[in-house]
Amino acid sequence: FTRRKFAGDTEFQLNLIKSIHAGFQQRGMHANQALKNWGVALAQTLLSASLGDSLSWSYAPLPGGGDKRNPWVLQKRASADGDKTATPR
Repeated sequence: FTRRKFAGDTEFQLNLIKSIHAGFQQRGMHANQALKNWGVALAQTLLSASLGDSLSWSYAPLPGGGDKRNPWVLQKRASADGDKTATPR
């Protein structure tokens, strides 16, 4: 019922399943198969949503900091076999 009623509200479902799980633990109970299935489906939804986000990042200097240059640079380094031509992925 809950999965259908709140299908579009992943954050609410996550909070709800955490509460239900905590209640099970407090009573010394284990999650039933329906709760496990819901948890798996919720995890898959959350993971697929995060995979759609860009994994890139950017540098932002601290306010009031002195040096504003980006300290992070790509550097070609030899691998164990000595190859310096491979490009980072």
